[in-house]
Amino acid sequence: MESGRLLCWPEDGETHDKPKILYVGPVGYREGVWDTRVKYIFPDLLHALGDAEIHMLAGDPPDFAQPGIERLAREFGVKWHFLGPKPKSVRRMDHVTARMLAVAYDIRPTHITNVFASNLFGSGMGAVGKRLGARVVLRIAGDEVTSRVAIDSYAPGSARHLADLRQEVTGYQLADRILVMSENERRRVESFSPAAIGKVHVAQRGVDLTRFRPAPDSDSRPARVSFGYVGRKSLEKGYDLLEQAAAGLAGEHPEILLHMAGTFEPGRAGNLCYHGFVQAEDLPAFYRGLDALVLCSRNEGFPTVVMEAMACGLPCILSRHIFEGDFTDGEDALLIELHPHAIAQAILRLHDDPELANRLARRGVEIARNRFDQREGRKTYRRLLLQA
Repeated sequence: MESGRLLCWPEDGETHDKPKILYVGPVGYREGVWDTRVKYIFPDLLHALGDAEIHMLAGDPPDFAQPGIERLAREFGVKWHFLGPKPKSVRRMDHVTARMLAVAYDIRPTHITNVFASNLFGSGMGAVGKRLGARVVLRIAGDEVTSRVAIDSYAPGSARHLADLRQEVTGYQLADRILVMSENERRRVESFSPAAIGKVHVAQRGVDLTRFRPAPDSDSRPARVSFGYVGRKSLEKGYDLLEQAAAGLAGEHPEILLHMAGTFEPGRAGNLCYHGFVQAEDLPAFYRGLDALVLCSRNEGFPTVVMEAMACGLPCILSRHIFEGDFTDGEDALLIELHPHAIAQAILRLHDDPELANRLARRGVEIARNRFDQREGRKTYRRLLLQA
């Protein structure tokens, strides 16, 4: 497969009465994470689009990504386009936009959208869409600029930080519709840019409730001792705060264990059990081996792990500033401030109060059934992407 070349050209004389969608991204690939996207995230979205013609503009794939590229082409008819090498004198965003414009001129999409990296692609998508008359639907997975500050990609107020903020605003201005993962994100986007008001809609992927389901005793356990984290080893996820909370609990409560699944080296350190990357197909069993989920992220959109955990009957401890627009503290989940002591106290609260933990477990399953059904998520995504 040649970089920068179309994988599959449209047939001569083909008509384009059905929607023709150009997805932009991903630019980069992470082993393990890419497999999960191919198995679950992309199918969730593409299944919703029926007979639409799907094109994807992506970074040149490494060898480990090639089977996934071929799988999406085979199962969903995805026609792949690749960025090719970036000239040294050209900024990455300019390179993506130029390639996007060239592909869009060739295929004439009715819609331009994305799955990841909204801040990187939004302004370019908007510019190309306006130029060619395509509808632009910007999908925002989370507050990416805040994440870059959290992981020290750049300092607050630096030239790069301000440039990213300007690019974010431009993307909101040029989009026809903006899809976010949570009510909290809708509020953030609308408060950040008046141009976004009226354009922002919540569209969660949901989860397969036949796979993610509670263990028989999930709402009647006498004690909660196994607490889990699922996510990347990245500072915006707050895993370091959970590690500090675990250290504070180790002396007086050796029975409490923290199970960390994600991009970690497998091993054991005191009351911390590192499981490494757990494949998506193995996650239901992993959740059913836990008593509760802890997600103390500094920044998120609405992570799928929360939907999965609630569907599996796990009471959840979550960052207050991220989830207070979606859940009620003490009724739907425990909402915490981002401090190791607050995290430890919430863990002890579930450990010491089985009645509370079991009530939250039951409530989580109810929320999942009412709000996180994958089938309804697909319908919502299709409607918001394709309808004017």
